[in-house]
Amino acid sequence: MAPWEDRIRQSVVRFLEPALDGAPFDLAEQALLLPAIVTGPLLGIPERDWAELVQLTAMVTAPPTRTSSWAAKRDARHISTTNSSPTSPTG
Repeated sequence: MAPWEDRIRQSVVRFLEPALDGAPFDLAEQALLLPAIVTGPLLGIPERDWAELVQLTAMVTAPPTRTSSWAAKRDARHISTTNSSPTSPTG
């Protein structure tokens, strides 16, 4: 477990380093990546894929309005299929 602990500690330190340079740092936005930083190596997911992992996780767990164009496209397809009927109810 110690090798994982050291690796995770180093990753979190790298994650926080930009906050120490004095430039604006949006911790809330950056924190979205933190679970991937910790679990990515444990699951064997390469670092280059962590941002995509965060995006996919948000798509699955966030309300549809938070998933931008993906949700809009899904909702548009749903609306178009539920609002189209071959015959009018009035005849």
